[in-house]
Amino acid sequence: MSKAAKVAIASICLILIGCLIATGVLTDWGNVKVSTICIASEDGKTLSANLFVPSNASNDTPAPAVLVVHGYVNQKEHQNPLAIELSRRGYVVVALDMAGHGYSEELDKDGGVATGTSTDGVSDALKYLATLPFVDTANIAVLGHSLGGINSYCATIQNPGLVRTLVLVGSCPITPTMPDSNMCIIFDRCDEFTGAFWPVSTASEIPGSDAAKAMFGTTEDVKLGTLYGDFADKTAKMLFTEETTHPGEIFRTMPIGDAISFIESSSPSANAVDPYSQVWQWNTFGTLLGLIGFVMSIFAFGALLLKTKFFSVLAQAPAAESVRLKKSGWWVVGIITAAIPVFSFLKFFNGATMPATKLFPITYSNAMVVWSLVNAACFLVIFLVIHFATKKSKTYAGNAVTYGLSTSSQRAEFKWSHIGKTLLLAVATLGIPYVLLDILNRTYHYDYRFIVVPFHPLDYTHFKLFLVYLIPLFVFFLITGTFMTSRLATKAYTGWKAILSYVAGFLLASGGLIVLYLILYIPMFSTGHFGLTWSFDLAIQAVASWQMIPLIGFTSIIATFFYKKTSNVYLGAFISALFITWYTVALNMIQIAL
Repeated sequence: MSKAAKVAIASICLILIGCLIATGVLTDWGNVKVSTICIASEDGKTLSANLFVPSNASNDTPAPAVLVVHGYVNQKEHQNPLAIELSRRGYVVVALDMAGHGYSEELDKDGGVATGTSTDGVSDALKYLATLPFVDTANIAVLGHSLGGINSYCATIQNPGLVRTLVLVGSCPITPTMPDSNMCIIFDRCDEFTGAFWPVSTASEIPGSDAAKAMFGTTEDVKLGTLYGDFADKTAKMLFTEETTHPGEIFRTMPIGDAISFIESSSPSANAVDPYSQVWQWNTFGTLLGLIGFVMSIFAFGALLLKTKFFSVLAQAPAAESVRLKKSGWWVVGIITAAIPVFSFLKFFNGATMPATKLFPITYSNAMVVWSLVNAACFLVIFLVIHFATKKSKTYAGNAVTYGLSTSSQRAEFKWSHIGKTLLLAVATLGIPYVLLDILNRTYHYDYRFIVVPFHPLDYTHFKLFLVYLIPLFVFFLITGTFMTSRLATKAYTGWKAILSYVAGFLLASGGLIVLYLILYIPMFSTGHFGLTWSFDLAIQAVASWQMIPLIGFTSIIATFFYKKTSNVYLGAFISALFITWYTVALNMIQIAL
């Protein structure tokens, strides 16, 4: 059995074992029934949600319930840790995809978050939850993170008397009006959005702020973890701050435990368990195994398919000659290459550069497209400068073959049939783990995921958008791959030098961003401030985009690996474009009603 076949089998085993672990924890090993439901909004659109029903909940013995709501550019699966912990304690849980997020349609809004006139479907989900016969309507809680917290607050205000308990995580009330409910605020000390939610510069200042004092009805600093008011008459209020970041607020034991403790104090559960004794981490471990298996499968299935009769014509050894820059030039160009994505990230990776349109309705994906094309343009200029500067050199002059642009490793040629077969191979390489994912997701609510890095099946709407966003991202990976593999990567090396080529490629693609995030977050963890001047756009960029560091770095490994197999850049560019487009489009927030 070949090495590729062994890796392929291992990858499938990892995915299946991960699914077994993750699903077992998700359902409390059969004690909780999990199903995907559709909720009709008031304007006739469809909202998607996961419903968790513990065995203790029935029409005869209704159980307390919790509506959990994710944050901006997240999905319902991001709330799995809370849904798991609450449902195994006996709470009915609805985890909502807010409007435009996940599989939920975007709504035709008359207002916005700032006015409280739109709740992105949270109010609709709350009303739906109250109609379930196995729900104790006197004990309904709503927990929202970030944007989901704002929408949860607004929905609670809009439905007086319906919500007994409101928990705001990484969020706060946006008006002086206090909800008719018990209220808990969890806002962590390294939260990137402190300046957006509170009139203070660091989260440590929140207890002493006038805003917090007004919310808690005191003239003194609010005492953390101290009960204000009374649960019985729905005046209870508590404030918690923990040591984590904005995304970490829903993936850390302490904030999750704080939320559970408050909800249980307001509406006791059927299965009392220490709030800080948690098992959701095993679900995360299971989905991580799936993600690792998925990553392994890309190389394994790609290599195996290249050995088949149909695709074997694509397998060619790299050209013997090299156009790699000499050492001094390599380091100069390499540093510039690593730095360009940093400056373009700070300037262009935001929603303002390309607002949502009917054709490109995902702001985050738009930012990714603009950032990628700016980088591609810069890399192309550098590539052309080097090309013309070295075209008369016997050692460093490049051509279509050495650049990996020829469909033959022996001579300069370009065959569309070769390109078409390469695209088909790329689709098949990702298609095998995708089909397996689709089956497991439909059957067991499983995806390839680690914390906030998810790969989820595409619905029809997102598939159409996938095809739109694929084109510009392919351009980026084609140009980047050509530049990296020919002028910067040690593409033809073997042994330990081959390992260095992969490491070098990863650092060239992501090294600058790694340095940027260190500059941002080392001061954040020590002082509560970003290492650069805070702005809301920078906070959004930092929170929403850190996962691109490993993902973009990973595509450089894909590019190098498949160049070694095919002698050209096309297969690596196709697979990378399919991979990143899938990630950036799947379940991301659609901001235009389609």
